[in-house]
Formats: sequence, structure tokens, C-alpha cells
Amino acid sequence: MTKPFLIGGASMPRSGHHFLHRILSNYFGDEFGYCSYYSPWAQDFFSECCKNVPCSKYKDTSLSVFFQKSHDFHLTDRVDSADLNIVQIREPIARLFSNFQLHVNTNPKRDDLTHFRQFALKEYYYYVAFWHKWVVNPSDQRMILSYDALNSQPFEAIASIVRATGFDLNEKHLLDVLAQQENHSGG
Repeated sequence: MTKPFLIGGASMPRSGHHFLHRILSNYFGDEFGYCSYYSPWAQDFFSECCKNVPCSKYKDTSLSVFFQKSHDFHLTDRVDSADLNIVQIREPIARLFSNFQLHVNTNPKRDDLTHFRQFALKEYYYYVAFWHKWVVNPSDQRMILSYDALNSQPFEAIASIVRATGFDLNEKHLLDVLAQQENHSGG
């Protein structure tokens, strides 16, 4: 049995990770496995997460591709932990507002200026540290994927990822998958 190709998803929150996951899952189909790492999710391949980066369970599967999410909040993930790390980033102000909106949706009493300032300062330090670790010195094992590129040029973004895995790109299948995403999102 050949071990699956491991894609590490080093993504800043609110940078399109779930959109990317959905496209890759639909593209690779039954050959694809996923770990959301932070909380159990219906799309997780394993019912219980090992809480390791990289995943300690994926090698024992018959999958072709395994994708593991991590926001690397503590900046402890190894940059060489996967066959390919897709580093998802987003313009800082748009990401901040999107992340704060998600935060206040679950914590409505914290929707005030004082809390926003504290939240923004914490986000600033995380953004800078994440950027220096994952983006400043990219390597052959890292692919930088911006939120804007994923949304405006999804074919090119996904085609690059498929090619990086070493699998042949099926352009028609990818176009079909992307058309399904447009229908799914209503746009």
C-alpha cells in the first residue's frame, strides 16, 4: 500500500479553507480524506482526531490524497510536516472583519468597540507571526493561495494543487466540480 499524498492546510481563519476543502473533496472523490483538527466535523475521515500535525492515522488508509487543516495558532506546526502545505492567506482587513463577525455571532455580548480593539490587536500579532513563518520564505513544499485568487481564479488554483500532488489533471472533471460549486453557492 502506498501512503496517501499529504496536503497540510496551514490557513489563516476566514481565508477560504472550507471552500478549498469542498472543491478538493469533490475533485478527488472517494480517494480523498480530510481532518478538520479543531472539532469533530461531518467531513472528517476519522471519527476521532489524533490531534497531531501531521496526522498520525492517515498513512494507514488506502486513500490517494489526505488534507489536514491547521490554523497553527500557537505557531508550532512544522513547515515540513506534509508533502505539500497549502498556505491560505487573506487581505488583513477583510480577514479581520470576517473573523470578528464570526466571533460576535457566537459571542453577541462582545460586539463593542473595546472588545473589537482587543480582538484586532490579538489578530494583528497572529497575522504577522503567521505571515513570517509561512509566507516570507516559501519553499517547494509550500504553495501560497490567497483568498482572492481562490475565488477569482479557482480553476488555476485547483489545477496547480492537483499538479503539485503528482496526479494527472482532468480538466473537464475540474470544470464540472467548479460548476457544481457555483450552483451550490448560488452564484
